[in-house]
Amino acid sequence: MDLIEFHLPTILKACGTSLSLVNLRQNEANYANKIGNIIENFRNESQAMIVGSTAEGLGTAIDRQYKHLSSSDTDIILISSDFKVYEHINEKDIVEASYPTLNHVLRVPDKTCPGYAKLAVSQIRSDLQDCCHQKGRTSFLKNTLKEKSLEFKKHCPNDLTIHGPAVNTELFPRDIASFFRQTGSTTPINVADFDRESDYGIEDTDFVFCLKGDKWPTEASEWAIRKRTYNWPTEELFDNIMKSGYFLAGVGSKESGENEIQWRVSFNSAEQLMIESFNETQIHCIMLLKLLKTSQLSKVAGKNITSYTMKTIMFWSLEETSDEFWQPSNLLCCVCFCMSKLKDFVGKGFLPNYFIRDRNQFISAEFSADIQTRTRQFLESFLEDPKAGISVILSTYKMYENTALPVLNAISQEILIEEWLRIRISMAQQYHATSVHSFWKLYDGYNTEKSLSRCKDAMQKLTTVMYAQPFIKLLHNCMGVLEYIRLKKKKLTVEDTTDTTERSQYLKYMKMSLVGDRTHTSLRIATCYLDDGIKEECLNVIRTVTDHPDNHLFMQNYSQYVKQTLNNTIKAFENISPIYKVHEIAMYNRIINKDLIDQDPYKTIEEFEQLKEEGHVVGGYNAFILVWERCWFDVTFMPAELPVLPKPAALELCIVNSQRKISFHPLLYGLLLEFIWHVINCSKNEEKEKVLEKMKNCVSRISGADQSRGINFMIYCCSINNDHCSASRYLIQSFKLNPVEQNVAYLYIKYIINLLGKVYVHP
Repeated sequence: MDLIEFHLPTILKACGTSLSLVNLRQNEANYANKIGNIIENFRNESQAMIVGSTAEGLGTAIDRQYKHLSSSDTDIILISSDFKVYEHINEKDIVEASYPTLNHVLRVPDKTCPGYAKLAVSQIRSDLQDCCHQKGRTSFLKNTLKEKSLEFKKHCPNDLTIHGPAVNTELFPRDIASFFRQTGSTTPINVADFDRESDYGIEDTDFVFCLKGDKWPTEASEWAIRKRTYNWPTEELFDNIMKSGYFLAGVGSKESGENEIQWRVSFNSAEQLMIESFNETQIHCIMLLKLLKTSQLSKVAGKNITSYTMKTIMFWSLEETSDEFWQPSNLLCCVCFCMSKLKDFVGKGFLPNYFIRDRNQFISAEFSADIQTRTRQFLESFLEDPKAGISVILSTYKMYENTALPVLNAISQEILIEEWLRIRISMAQQYHATSVHSFWKLYDGYNTEKSLSRCKDAMQKLTTVMYAQPFIKLLHNCMGVLEYIRLKKKKLTVEDTTDTTERSQYLKYMKMSLVGDRTHTSLRIATCYLDDGIKEECLNVIRTVTDHPDNHLFMQNYSQYVKQTLNNTIKAFENISPIYKVHEIAMYNRIINKDLIDQDPYKTIEEFEQLKEEGHVVGGYNAFILVWERCWFDVTFMPAELPVLPKPAALELCIVNSQRKISFHPLLYGLLLEFIWHVINCSKNEEKEKVLEKMKNCVSRISGADQSRGINFMIYCCSINNDHCSASRYLIQSFKLNPVEQNVAYLYIKYIINLLGKVYVHP
């Protein structure tokens, strides 16, 4: 075994393609998919699902010099919730009765084009009638429906292009952050702040509009009963695949005259499950196949050989080989086996889809005999000297040709540590950017009971998702506020509520959600404690925000501070001397191993702190604490929570009737609560003046709606402190700054004018 064959698996790991790292990337995509769709399901909205290389963990390389290993595009499936697909005409009455408000279609497999189906419409909304094609007595759904159904178009700053089933747009990371702001988030989170520096600058995003089928399709029944020599897929994997259903993508066969009314049957969920089951050698093999396609085969075969071609070849190869075949020492043979299978399929001009064997993934009209010959010749040449072929693919890896295996292993460990930090920070960013401003969807207007029920259902589902503990803590917080509102209602009819279920539940949920000093939960807790008369604990919670030495970070841009902290952490790690780095790697490995088992950021923080108690300070501690506990972002309330809000905050929520949530600057809102606390508890004027001075300083450093809202808080504070002169001055300042009816200052002025009018009429 020569150097390249012996080093090949280790070199790939040293370039960021270890199994641990691929699994981390897969978990990150699963995290985004599951969390978002749990929330969306409660409002029966379309679901989004990341698929393709990004979801498979195969789309990213660790270093710019390995850019050719990576994929710069992201594929997102948008699953319509407006349609119900059924498989047999006998199901029609049951389905339509169960889902009376949905559009209903009967899936009819197209026998002339295996792998495609037509959708016979039995019930559809009037505004979608023009998306139907009448053929005889049957109306079929056109796949051009996707162009009408994509609601995100108004959010995309660039032109959209249609290719196949996908709508493509180029999204800058800053545009994604802008999208969050447009949908209601006022938190200054910038997605780009958490990305590695990249050569791409932009990210191509394909949105594929799909309908979902829950049952295993009849065209793929052969796959379910196929006789296999080896134990792949395993029995457990087989069962999960059969439960995964299928998608119908809005694209027809290029070889059909009826492609406008055809929908392609796709198995994205099944494919994801299979790739998640891969061992490290299988991961390395498919990465090399993809790389070979990108760097060499595309020049010969053009678009006839795709990444999906390589994935299909991999699946067929796994089915025909034993587990013992897929070992690190045999990686080169594994690649050759796959390439040999591809050569055979190219020679026949027929590549069977892995699930629907009768479907040819080669397009005959495009894959001419000449191109097939040249492709087959290239593959034969590769197989004659695979080591030379691999050397061409791995030309950028020559720096490692003479590197000892222990050194390569150390490099792969370093890469895993750095990527683990980046991924966990990125997951925290996803949480911050979506959580608070998504959870209002669980609220049903002013209906406390229904909102509480939705929160409980969501919490139960979130317990099955890794790294979902921050979302669960937020749900505990929401449920605590809702339980307190129920307690307030009970106080109207029950004289003593000390031992009521509502009180015990509200206090339990508040205690469960009080982790660290995250402003969005701690200040919501303080709001209820203030209203409930819980004196000392209330002030302590408020002052975790208003007296925090780092509260200025929010002013400076919290996300930039996180980026700086992360970059400094990684740079410091890279610059540690070799002797100390061995020790640091050992500490990180201990933390990462526990993190991968527990899948809980708070337990990971506990492990960091345990090491600290033992005298070991690991560099990533500060970054981890910053994003998972010391989080500075807006405090949000929904209309259902109106009964707990102090008057000036309640006015801000109520000034626009259609407003479904409101977010307050954390420091401003914390200072408002602190001032009211001093008023209720008859503190000295000096204490109240200190708070007003802090509020004034805060207002001077912010802009826009937050500034006028902060001034309105000051108007209220001065008024209840009987400083009417200052209140009047701030009132004029607020109205000059924001002279619209949606400014609470307008209501104050209108109220004063009405009072003066009454005095004038009735002296």
